[in-house]
Amino acid sequence: MQPNLPAAADLDLHVFEIGLNNVRWLRWAFAHFGIRASLVRAAASNETGRIAVPSALPLGDERQAVRGGVVREDAGAGPVGRNKCLRDKKHRDASSGAVVPTCFQYLPSISLDDYAAQEGLGHMHFISIDTEGHDVRVLQGLERSLK
Repeated sequence: MQPNLPAAADLDLHVFEIGLNNVRWLRWAFAHFGIRASLVRAAASNETGRIAVPSALPLGDERQAVRGGVVREDAGAGPVGRNKCLRDKKHRDASSGAVVPTCFQYLPSISLDDYAAQEGLGHMHFISIDTEGHDVRVLQGLERSLK
């Protein structure tokens, strides 16, 4: 038996993405295919605050994206979007092979319960989570909504 779901035109699609290359591609795809969606460049997590992510993420590859946990606003997190490079932490650039400093930036992090309240969202028909091993944090941030 098929669930009684609204027509596609009546759906509110909310997408969270931290990778800038992925955000750019999603914007293009939504426009190209006429998909009405709210695209939020933020990490869905168990807390609202800021989270450190690498400045350059390859398109579609976020396996090593999140660095540590959520930093609360009052804990001295750096400005959103500002790059910070660690001179003592280096990695090999996948495309050039050069050894370069590890750079990251703080992006917003939000619990989906907080987001739902902020946006006035009621019943959620479908939730898909693909957070490269951080799924439990996202589910913890959905606790009120899931109840």
